[in-house]
Amino acid sequence: RIARGRERRPKAPAPSARRSAKRVAPACVAAGGEREQRYARPDARSIALDVVCSVLEEGEPLDVALAQHPELPLLKPQRRAFARRLATETFRSLRAVDRAVMRAGIKVPNGGRGRLANIIRLAAVQLLVLNTPEYAAVNETTELAKRSGFGDHKSLVFKACKLLAERKAELLLSLDDDEATDDLPEWLAAMLVEAYGSDTADALVESLKSRPCLDVTVRQGEDAGAWAAQLGGEVLSERTVRLPAGSGDVRKLPGFDDGAWWVQGAAAASAAPLALCGGAIKRCVDLCAAPGGKTLQLADAGVAVTAVDSSARRARMLRRNLERMRIADDLVDVSVGDVRQWRPEGGHEEAVLLDAPCTATGTLRRHPNIAWQLQARDVKRLVALQREMLVAASEMVTEGGVLVYSTCSLLPAECEEQVEWFLQEHPSWRRQPVSTADAQQAGLVAADEALTAAGDLRYLPHHMGGQGGLDGFFAARLTLTP
Repeated sequence: RIARGRERRPKAPAPSARRSAKRVAPACVAAGGEREQRYARPDARSIALDVVCSVLEEGEPLDVALAQHPELPLLKPQRRAFARRLATETFRSLRAVDRAVMRAGIKVPNGGRGRLANIIRLAAVQLLVLNTPEYAAVNETTELAKRSGFGDHKSLVFKACKLLAERKAELLLSLDDDEATDDLPEWLAAMLVEAYGSDTADALVESLKSRPCLDVTVRQGEDAGAWAAQLGGEVLSERTVRLPAGSGDVRKLPGFDDGAWWVQGAAAASAAPLALCGGAIKRCVDLCAAPGGKTLQLADAGVAVTAVDSSARRARMLRRNLERMRIADDLVDVSVGDVRQWRPEGGHEEAVLLDAPCTATGTLRRHPNIAWQLQARDVKRLVALQREMLVAASEMVTEGGVLVYSTCSLLPAECEEQVEWFLQEHPSWRRQPVSTADAQQAGLVAADEALTAAGDLRYLPHHMGGQGGLDGFFAARLTLTP
């Protein structure tokens, strides 16, 4: 049940690496006030430790902590990939490795908090999840403790590593007997069980443990089969190609610089076709638009789009994506503004797409840190924000127009329950159900699994399980009656 990989034995650092700049002091401080000692060369395990500490202790998003670490680019590609995977798998299997450490009888200092506790977590991930050779995991992690200013605890770390290695088979068997939902925070597991039942909740959580595939949407006129062959992937739909997990830096893949395709999850690619209504729509407002996958779908279909995002930084990212894809300047207008106050110049539009801010629990396979940074009170805060945005979005739609509401959440409170609330509060609106014929015409993936009895789309992580699964995603199409 825990993904198993293998790490090659680390090679000796190149001369250029030995001469690289000394490490900066990490942001995460160990218990007792000790900071990591400076040393000469970048090290994958030390970088992973910095990242894990930044996420757990300071609330930094995992992708941001990785992107902003100054030494990660200095590593050779193989070591860089190992640092990324070690940090990511720590969050994907956090609760499981903590249970394993406890069952091995290892007493973790400071109640499992702080830098020293995270060093022991990294040891458990290497030995139980990544199948790192014992000599590498034990020796390198023990040295990591010394470099991190825990020389007095070097013996503790060494003994913890040896215990985990010696009892590996027993620990893995014990973890196999646990419920999948045991690997999530209790409040989140309880919400999923209440929403889907224990069997479905267990299946979807189990699927979140696998590494995510990489989905791309090819432009109209491009041959998806040809790109699948060139990129080493498979065709999921007329416009979606799936690449295997670990496909590398997307910026270096064929077709990226040429604007032949863009990265977009197969499930998330379902929202824009609902707004297109089979090609009847000529203009659309895309709210919370960045990084721009849905905007690109709409513009690629020849629809004039006003893309709105509250973040100037994310709006710049969207503009860069439009430039790379060579989308005509007069086809997409990018605006920065609060969705709750912003209104289109003409007052109303025939189609509005709102991909609302949410807990993003559907993306846990890609962003496993989210589970450990969310709290139950965040759900209530986001539900209130979504309702304000949903009402604001509805005020932008002309009579007979369409509003598509979507989130990448698994929680009904942010999805189905929001739609029901809105329809009860606004009797002039009704649901425009998505039919099987609509799904086929739009080329939606896994429509047979995702279509609900009410006519919404509800994707779960274990859908298309034989092909790598999907992100959790929800979309509903509503219309304003004349």
